[in-house]
Amino acid sequence: MLDAPESGTGRGYGRRHLLQLKAIRILQAQGLPLSRIQQLLFGRSDEELEQIAESAGEIDPQPANVCSPFASKETWTIYPLNEQLFVVARNGAHLSTSQLEAVGKICDAPPKKSSKSTLTR
Repeated sequence: MLDAPESGTGRGYGRRHLLQLKAIRILQAQGLPLSRIQQLLFGRSDEELEQIAESAGEIDPQPANVCSPFASKETWTIYPLNEQLFVVARNGAHLSTSQLEAVGKICDAPPKKSSKSTLTR
């Protein structure tokens, strides 16, 4: 889905590649499958990619309704949990304060140590 690097050594990635990655991640967060994202981004100019990348904006501390630039009939509600994490609900699904607190507690919990051994090849 990214343009080929400008050099074969992998060091030829530039601003356009970063814009493509940002646009892909934003559209993924909106629930679009990669096949649809590829269709939507194919042939886009740097300016169009930049508009998509900027469409995420800053996360408001209050729930906010967000409309996808590609799926105008869908609405999304963003619920910030903390400075790093937020929950996105689709098509009018609303989360209560107690639900958000429960999710926040799960996110703040330290990771459990696995008793299973790591597989190696």
